[in-house]
Amino acid sequence: MNTRFSCKMRLRRAHHILCWLYPYEFRKLRNLFLAAVGMFWFLNTMLLHRALKGTDQPLDRNPFVSDPVLVVFFLLLLFVLMCVGISLAFTTLHHRHHSRQLLLLPASNAEKFVMLWLLYVPVLLVLYSAAFVVADVLRMLTLPLLHSNGSLPSAIPAFFQWLGYFLTLNVPNNYDVAEAWIVMLFIHSLCLCCSVLCGTPGILLSGLILYGLVQLSGLLHFSTAVMIAFIPLFTGTAYWLFCQYPSSQLNLFKYLRHGLSLR
Repeated sequence: MNTRFSCKMRLRRAHHILCWLYPYEFRKLRNLFLAAVGMFWFLNTMLLHRALKGTDQPLDRNPFVSDPVLVVFFLLLLFVLMCVGISLAFTTLHHRHHSRQLLLLPASNAEKFVMLWLLYVPVLLVLYSAAFVVADVLRMLTLPLLHSNGSLPSAIPAFFQWLGYFLTLNVPNNYDVAEAWIVMLFIHSLCLCCSVLCGTPGILLSGLILYGLVQLSGLLHFSTAVMIAFIPLFTGTAYWLFCQYPSSQLNLFKYLRHGLSLR
């Protein structure tokens, strides 16, 4: 009975958190969805238009099946969009009025942190997948205006097939999916930490850190073991900063101001 009661209370608190987050996070999720539709549609249309340029014969095979590189390219774009999304997950925390309401919600910090993560990872992944479906339908409607053979077979089956390959770690053609997952989780944890630390500027901060790591990779020779060690470190730091807010941000700005005054 106690276990069932606690589960009901947790579900009720989760529903309460979602109801409170909905008006604040809906706009961001909607804008991310529309931006993904535009990017998928534009790149899909331009890539296929370039491939069809100069040919008047209809294609014998679906290019998305015969050339998996096209689908892998869109999966990489999906990952980049996911990084942008997780970098915006905690921007509500950095609004003075909204952050106070979020911190005063009758739920634990872990529940609030997990609910925001769920909105900007699993839910956002579903939204981006739906965005690809909408974009591919728009491509099939608009590409015939640019080329006579523009009404190509849909890329949706191949996209979801390869997405399933990566999610189940069963990728053909000898792709090193384990190392790819380690890199993705490393970047994901870094973007998560930067989002909690500074909100919207976390996109720029995580980009600068990744650029610096790429430049230093030739000198320091980062291994997968190092990235695996940093994944829980970044995630734990993100949760610690979330629990310490706003004192963690105040201390950060105090240290930065002190450092600038010394100069």
